[in-house]
Amino acid sequence: MITDTHIRLLILKFMTGELSDAEAAGLAAWVSASKENAEAYRLEVEALSAQTDVSKDIDRFWNRVQAGNRDKFAKKRPARRLYLLAVAAASCAALVIGIAAWRLSVSGAGPSPVVAEVSAAEGDTLSRAPEAEVTAGRTDSGRMCYATGRNEKRRVTLPDGTRIVLNESSSLTLSDSFNECAREVTLNGEAFFDVAKDSTRLFIIRCGRESYIVRGTSFNINAYSEDSYSVTTLHEGSLEARINSDIIKLEPGEELRVDEIQSSISKQKVSVQNSTNWINSDIMIFEDTPLRQVVNCLSRRYGVRIHVQGEICNIKYTGKNSGRNIGDVFRLLEVTSPVPISVTEYEGEFYISRNK
Repeated sequence: MITDTHIRLLILKFMTGELSDAEAAGLAAWVSASKENAEAYRLEVEALSAQTDVSKDIDRFWNRVQAGNRDKFAKKRPARRLYLLAVAAASCAALVIGIAAWRLSVSGAGPSPVVAEVSAAEGDTLSRAPEAEVTAGRTDSGRMCYATGRNEKRRVTLPDGTRIVLNESSSLTLSDSFNECAREVTLNGEAFFDVAKDSTRLFIIRCGRESYIVRGTSFNINAYSEDSYSVTTLHEGSLEARINSDIIKLEPGEELRVDEIQSSISKQKVSVQNSTNWINSDIMIFEDTPLRQVVNCLSRRYGVRIHVQGEICNIKYTGKNSGRNIGDVFRLLEVTSPVPISVTEYEGEFYISRNK
């Protein structure tokens, strides 16, 4: 039995999906420090497993450890990950280890995204693939939060009736006073919003230094915090974007692109269908997108690190990605790139450079 209150809290946060990257690294170090710790961890997880999908949460845990500590775990990552999986989920070790090894394979096929259904009531169970269940969680401050992992999508209905689809590796957090005064949420990632009309309360979305104010509107926002590039596409209604001191109003069929590296803000007419193609398909569509942003999207989708070298990071790329493995994606990218490029691999990471 674990008597260390701090470690028990970390395990509980891990089981509920609220573990930070730093906490994940600390918990991993504690578990691997001794056989006694590993056995205590296994028993604690088993005690909670009746209420939690252990294998799925363990997989998410190691994804976060890898993302936040890739350099530290680079050489030992596969063995250490499989070890903890075996310790924490002994009853289904063969299945989980098989999945883990498949996901760690760079050349392996990527799974098709899964779309889940969730309502705003805390603790509601989502209906997604028959073998999986997901519940809404809360942040450390108690705010309700919905999140997706890699190759996962979720449909969310908020208390005011607003319907949202979250793309992979995204999170949506509701303010403490949501549905009381202004309806305010924070988005990290990509989501399609169909905002319920309410003439008395604004709907406000915050994405880093950007904010969007609406009343009854449908639109798509792509704004991952780790990126320096965001795209917002308005389908219906009206949308007001506030970026620092700039106020930009969008009309249906218009798209707003914010490029922090280039210090540029642009608005243009587009085909709105392309912005939401991701909801019902795993095909990624790029239109005049900087190559560095294309690489960010591919890294999230396939779970690998990709680096763009030199001035080609800002070249504009247009194309579709329907590859089932990263090798096919790179071959297509080399053929369709507007400038000649080559892709090389070194210690599990990929480097894109311009051919001379």
